[in-house]
Amino acid sequence: MAYATTSSPQTVKGFGSSASTFGEWDATKVGGDFESRTWRTKYKIVDADDHKVYVRLSSWAYSLVEIGEVHTSHDNKVSGSWTDFRWAALDRMNRWGASKVSGSLATCLDVPWRSDPCSSNKTHSKKL
Repeated sequence: MAYATTSSPQTVKGFGSSASTFGEWDATKVGGDFESRTWRTKYKIVDADDHKVYVRLSSWAYSLVEIGEVHTSHDNKVSGSWTDFRWAALDRMNRWGASKVSGSLATCLDVPWRSDPCSSNKTHSKKL
């Protein structure tokens, strides 16, 4: 499921930098666990001061109290075209009988010594 597209990317601005991302989210069963992950995720960044862009993925399964949060790689290759992240966000947790998984995705700037500004979250859910 697309959390954002090239024509409607998720965008964040802060501390003189701006970045946009787009890509997919999916959840799958893997044995007794589930995986919540990003894939085909790309970014563009206008970097003001060695800032980096990443996608934050928060995942949870219904009937569980376990919540995970993982990030894609924190990257800042300035190219003017869409660039692949070096690695995807992958969250693996025990399902414990969960029947539905959700993932909330936000585009963020990694700004040294400051709180990271992030876009609003886009949440998807999938029955397993």
